[in-house]
Amino acid sequence: MRKLLVANRGEIACRIFRTAAAMGIRTVAVFGTPDRDARHVALANEAIDLGGESAAETYLSIDRLLAAARRSGADAIHPGYGFLSESPAFAEAVAAAGLTFVGPSAAAMAMLGSKAAARRLAASLSIPVLPGDDGADQARLAEAAQRIGFPLLVKAAAGGGGRGMRVVQGMNGLAELLASARAEAEAAFGDGTLILERLVERPRHVEVQVLADRHGRVLALGERDCTLQRRHQKVIEEAPASFLDQATRAALGEAAVRLVAATDYAGAATVEFLLDPEGGWHLIEVNTRLQVEHPVTELVTGLDLVAWQLRIASGETLPAERPSCTGHAVELRICAEDPAHGLRPTTGRISRLDLPADARVDHGLLEGMTVGAEFDSLLAKLIVHGQDRDDALAKASAALAALRIEGIVTNIPLLARILRDPEFRAQRIDPLWLERTLPALVQEPEATPEDLAIAAAAKVAARPPRPADPWFQDTPWRMNLQAEETVRFAAGPVRVLHLPGGFAAQVDGQTHRFRLSWTEHPDEVAIEVDGHRRRVVLRNEPESVLLVDRGVRLRLEDAAGSVSETVDESAIRAPLPGRVAQLCAEVGMEVEKGQLLVVLDAMKMEHRLLAPCCGRVVAVAVAEGDRAVAGQMLVELAP
Repeated sequence: MRKLLVANRGEIACRIFRTAAAMGIRTVAVFGTPDRDARHVALANEAIDLGGESAAETYLSIDRLLAAARRSGADAIHPGYGFLSESPAFAEAVAAAGLTFVGPSAAAMAMLGSKAAARRLAASLSIPVLPGDDGADQARLAEAAQRIGFPLLVKAAAGGGGRGMRVVQGMNGLAELLASARAEAEAAFGDGTLILERLVERPRHVEVQVLADRHGRVLALGERDCTLQRRHQKVIEEAPASFLDQATRAALGEAAVRLVAATDYAGAATVEFLLDPEGGWHLIEVNTRLQVEHPVTELVTGLDLVAWQLRIASGETLPAERPSCTGHAVELRICAEDPAHGLRPTTGRISRLDLPADARVDHGLLEGMTVGAEFDSLLAKLIVHGQDRDDALAKASAALAALRIEGIVTNIPLLARILRDPEFRAQRIDPLWLERTLPALVQEPEATPEDLAIAAAAKVAARPPRPADPWFQDTPWRMNLQAEETVRFAAGPVRVLHLPGGFAAQVDGQTHRFRLSWTEHPDEVAIEVDGHRRRVVLRNEPESVLLVDRGVRLRLEDAAGSVSETVDESAIRAPLPGRVAQLCAEVGMEVEKGQLLVVLDAMKMEHRLLAPCCGRVVAVAVAEGDRAVAGQMLVELAP
């Protein structure tokens, strides 16, 4: 292998380039118009413009990717994850072009990558599977649902990441949910085939990492706990799954090896299982690619999984014994999402990026880059390794506090609160835990008078000095009384007095005297309040001050209106930029509150926009297929 083209973008492309460079393999990036100045483009030895903007025109276009490989002289292609990574058609086309596909053959991928085919194979090997329907007859899924019973899960047969997945509680609305899931799967994977499975209440989600070479050797490299999810996508992953007993751990590893060994498989695979509260376990799917969460396995095993993918693709043999696992690793997915608004994807320009020194951060970020709505919301992955789970969680919290991504709303504050949550720390969670607890997690603790005083002083101290202005001098030669100013937070005003060597802040009629100085860390301040000395981690932001260690965000009064949304019951607006995938409204029709009006496709997800009230449609401003900008009026109602 001399030159490797990575048919992907973002942090995973950067990750693969790092290992390829260390192995002396030249690298080729591909990009569309939104990624022209992206980090993965800069990291590769060379880059090819695919000449499009959308995923369909770029990273999902087999013809354009193969043309880029020919133009660059690449002799191998790594698909990364997502996009075409689990497409047998892509693997077959790469092989037909005389290139090395870093992954399994098309036949092995079709056997295991299809959830329906994997279910059938597992059942033939006496590996437990959930009651369900493999989707052989797509026209009779409603009948199959009634036979299986409710609640059940609708899943896309191809791909993963929670796309095309729906929970169904009963026959009412089933047809609409099937149509929605099929459309999302078709858009994400080019395959709208669906399967059905009985929903397990409050399970744990555990997956086993497998490597298989071209000589028949298959190794299980331990398991990962991926239970903490939102919208069927993982949020925090850990290795190992420390709650497992040794018998279950051995059984899962043995089943994963048997399943992969039953096919002519070569490369990395992840075999995923659900564990029910009674201790039973069932196969749910096999991912025939590298996983987003692969770094936690790397940290506990000491292996570079990308390096082994490249070695296996080049014909090398795996070692006879799998490495032992040591310690505990945790991965946090940093996403462009707004926790205060239901984890809605966000867009914006990254104005500042600071990475923690004592953690691994896989990312594709650059200061000044714009995060748009063309691709998914994953920005980076923060990964730490500790002696045990408590040690790893402590290191994750410290690293998260040092991570700074400004200019765009992210889920970093939410992750910090999850790491402190008693139920999470005690492992009393399931895949819907975050959905149930999100309202409580995003509710910020009430600010104390001392919090307000510290935040006000920090806001004042962070301002550039104005030595030429005599009205703001702290010396005895001031022309009037001592300098003072008022910082107005949404929680109330704080009067700050400038004193020699410090400040006094008046809150609720009480005066707090303190000294404040910035430490060697840009976000950490040493502060002495009324004789109580401590260090506080805070972040000055344009509209607020965030006390990181307390999880309190104090918003400036002028910005209070920008953080509360007023409900306009006359208009349906785009919450973020995207494509109108489905339009269910037409002028003159009467609608009920909660009725589906528009489906917006943005950041690889479907956003269903519902009528906020009963009324009549008086205007429709878009058509199916149109691109909408954030805030654009799509449908107007007369309530």
